[in-house]
Amino acid sequence: MAEGWKQILEDLRGALGLPARPRRDVDARVESEQASDETLAAAPPALTTAEPAAIETLDALHDDGARPADFATAETDFQEEARTEAKPLTPRQKAFSYTGLAVTLLAALGIGWYVYFGGPQPPAPNVVATFDGGQITVEQVHEHMTRLGLDPLAHPAQEEQEAVPVLAYESYRITVEHMILDELVRRWAARQQMDRDAKLTDAMRHVSESVTLEEWIAEIHQDELTAAVRESDIQAYYETNRESFGSATLTEVRNTIRETLAHQNQEQFFADYVANLRHEPWQGGLVDLGEVTAHLRERLPEDAIVTNGAGNFSVWVHRFYQFRRYRTQLGPTSGAMGYGVPAAVAAKLVHPERLVVCFTGDGDFLMTGQELATAVQYELPLVILLANNGMYATIRMHQERRYPGRVVGTDLQNPDFAAYARAFGAHGEVVERTEDFPEAFERARQAGRPALLELRVDPEQITPRATIAAIRDAARRS
Repeated sequence: MAEGWKQILEDLRGALGLPARPRRDVDARVESEQASDETLAAAPPALTTAEPAAIETLDALHDDGARPADFATAETDFQEEARTEAKPLTPRQKAFSYTGLAVTLLAALGIGWYVYFGGPQPPAPNVVATFDGGQITVEQVHEHMTRLGLDPLAHPAQEEQEAVPVLAYESYRITVEHMILDELVRRWAARQQMDRDAKLTDAMRHVSESVTLEEWIAEIHQDELTAAVRESDIQAYYETNRESFGSATLTEVRNTIRETLAHQNQEQFFADYVANLRHEPWQGGLVDLGEVTAHLRERLPEDAIVTNGAGNFSVWVHRFYQFRRYRTQLGPTSGAMGYGVPAAVAAKLVHPERLVVCFTGDGDFLMTGQELATAVQYELPLVILLANNGMYATIRMHQERRYPGRVVGTDLQNPDFAAYARAFGAHGEVVERTEDFPEAFERARQAGRPALLELRVDPEQITPRATIAAIRDAARRS
């Protein structure tokens, strides 16, 4: 084993162009063998009866006439030659020798480490996406889709079979991106790094946002719009435009007409969407939530994060605010009240560089409003817009629809919410007129600390299209 390592070291030295090291072991072996030969020549032992044959064999091997003394002379010459060639190394040569050897060993170790631990690993056949420190498999995607009520392996429905919703490729890709994003957020939360650095932003750079909102809306509504085309509409379009189809029959152009009408429906969908952003001004006094939302729609930057809790106040946000980018809204599911304020706190912690606006109602805010303390503690300059109508409006609306005029347990005795915010150390104002909102919002935005604007709204303004009186009258007539 030792001889093998010595040979490797000698090879490395030769590769680096360094002189060979003295072979002290060779010198010792040569001296030992020479002493042995001299002893044998001085006092040859007596021969046994079996040794003459061996001597004859040796003579045959040395048929060139060489004598033992000649061998001794040759060995002496070899020893002198070895000693002459094995000159001692200078300090500089030794330094270069050891440095080159160390560099070679480190390079070999680094290459081995990279190949064994850090080399590129080909993805497994069931991997659909890889990202920094993880991967998404087909099984995980299918499990995620199953939870959403979708079957990625389903085929279009056959006759007399119920159709199963199937994800298109783009939706499939977006689903995978959302799964990656969820995993990255979980890892970030597990590390509990609240130092406001850009690590989460850097980790999410791989997530693509190339799909525009218009393309996404068109995609999710494409099947719906195509299915909405009636056969009578197809026949009427064919009769009206028969000349443009030439000799083609209705059967031959039916699918083309269906796509054309679906495209027209899509254009009408967008026209209806834009029209739906317009609101009727409120004439009852106090603050008009429609005007407030329209003002924010025109003023907030694209990457602003809007959060909301649960209640009728959120209808104005969902109806009149226009989201222009992905991951700009945080809202509850199943009507969970109290979501908006803590969601705004979390959003501002994760994205301190982005504007965060929270919509909440008086009843909704009373569920988790104490999280203002957290916002003040961490100096988070978020803005809370609190619509105060003195009641649980959603429940009141259903009371009036089912039991008109019978109000039970939905009125609220509220505090001064602006003073409540100031008690925590936040900025607090009361807004009672719509025209005062723009300047109040700018003051809240520039306050440099958490801010709350209490918007006094008319209880009659229970939805964008209905009043309490109208709902009650309709219920009594039914």
